[in-house]
Amino acid sequence: TMTSGDTLMIPGYWFGSLGPSLRSAFLSAGKLCRVGEGRPVYRQGDPPDGLYGVIEGQVRLTSFSESGASQLVLLARPGDWFGEVST
Repeated sequence: TMTSGDTLMIPGYWFGSLGPSLRSAFLSAGKLCRVGEGRPVYRQGDPPDGLYGVIEGQVRLTSFSESGASQLVLLARPGDWFGEVST
């Protein structure tokens, strides 16, 4: 069964193009996780551990140069997915 959080994920670019059974399989295998403001979802160099979808708020994906300078790579908002490249 779909929840209101699930319906927010459907409009996402690639997720919305999946068939209903595949979308359902992804959502059934997923788990809901709250990440506090300013807290990392994962850190650069961590082993890949999944595909992430944003239901509420936003997630900043940043990269760091060898000198330590940060660069914004992506600002993910509700309906956006990230982590597919490493997964």
